[in-house]
Amino acid sequence: MKLTYNMRRILLNDYKYPISFRPMNKLYKSLLIIVLVVGASAFNQPDAKMYYESGMANLNKKDYIQAIGDFTNAISLNPNYADAYYHRAYAKDLLGKKMGFASTELCFDLVTAMKLGKVEAIGRLEKTCIGECFDLDGAF
Repeated sequence: MKLTYNMRRILLNDYKYPISFRPMNKLYKSLLIIVLVVGASAFNQPDAKMYYESGMANLNKKDYIQAIGDFTNAISLNPNYADAYYHRAYAKDLLGKKMGFASTELCFDLVTAMKLGKVEAIGRLEKTCIGECFDLDGAF
């Protein structure tokens, strides 16, 4: 039987590690890379506050559609975010005025913001949504 180059290296113990550990080293390296990539991406995940701040920036730039989207994302991450509901309603109101239409959809956001403790929502609700029917039982 003729020995191949690799067989001679095994017999002579010419490898740094025994051959059975080499696949494990590759596995550990692969797992380490996966953990590092997943761990690093976890730090870049936007949270509700980041979406809220982006929404406020877009609201100040008068980009109402993008602001509404950002506030909606903030609400989806934190359903009890009263400020996001309030400012989404405000963005909807400004968009309606800019486009020349009235929508009662913003009133639901104001009622939710009020139920969550946003006091400023009461005044805007009275001013904007007068005459609309809403369930206000849980608001106070």
